[in-house]
Amino acid sequence: MTRRAQTAIVTVIALVLALVAGLVLVVTSGSSGERLGVTMRANLGRSLTIAAGTPVELEVSLTSAPRAAGFDLGGRFRSWYDYVDLEQSQSDGAPPLTFVFVAASTWSLEMGTEGARLVTTTSRVARLEGGRQVHTATFVIAPSATEHAVPGDYQLRAVVETPRWQFWGWRGRAVSAPVTITVKARVDGNPDGPALEAQRLRLTAKYYLSIDQPGEARKSADALVALQPTDPVPLILLGDVLVAENRRADGLDAYRRAMALLPPSYEQPVLLQRRIDTLLNNHTPQVR
Repeated sequence: MTRRAQTAIVTVIALVLALVAGLVLVVTSGSSGERLGVTMRANLGRSLTIAAGTPVELEVSLTSAPRAAGFDLGGRFRSWYDYVDLEQSQSDGAPPLTFVFVAASTWSLEMGTEGARLVTTTSRVARLEGGRQVHTATFVIAPSATEHAVPGDYQLRAVVETPRWQFWGWRGRAVSAPVTITVKARVDGNPDGPALEAQRLRLTAKYYLSIDQPGEARKSADALVALQPTDPVPLILLGDVLVAENRRADGLDAYRRAMALLPPSYEQPVLLQRRIDTLLNNHTPQVR
């Protein structure tokens, strides 16, 4: 081998080693990155007690510190919510609850000539800058998953972690505070039974509405109305289900029955009245 060839080989090896060293330096120096805030809620709470068979909605939110410089998570080949995972632990040795990803959304505060405004978007990249954005990933535990769950306490926490070899965007690991889900068996004589059963029926009806199965939702809505016949809220839910089934006249009747049950108040029932007016104007009401 000539000296020139040896010199070329040594030069290539040196360049490769320099490149590897540079990548290692980038990954090491930026592994902590900007601080990422991660929170999780189960049905909008940090702790939750449910009867077996009750669906659970888990919301994981990401944001940054108020003075954080801008940084990104996610990209073309991997969405930001693909970095979100849920870790579970339970003291009773029961199998973990199964959950599925549903959706992701972003709320951001944007400054314009007319002042600040909230904008909602969906994107594969989570931009975090100065605490002005909140990125939320939603997961659901289906009724069938809790129906057969062993009664007891289940702890979950959200984890956002990037691989060590990744050297772009935000890098590191961030963990939320845990949430506790207590699952109770549906047994006669339980003093919390009626309240937990009403919660189960209400959330189950909303769950099936959200996945476009109004027929299944109506079973729970009908049972809830039978359980709480003097409460207007179950009738409103039943009306939403009937409208989703395209039974508009029956839905309007349920809304009017709910209106008749509302107690006297100085505050107008705006959302319910809007549902009734929308049906009377031959439109489909927005369910909230």
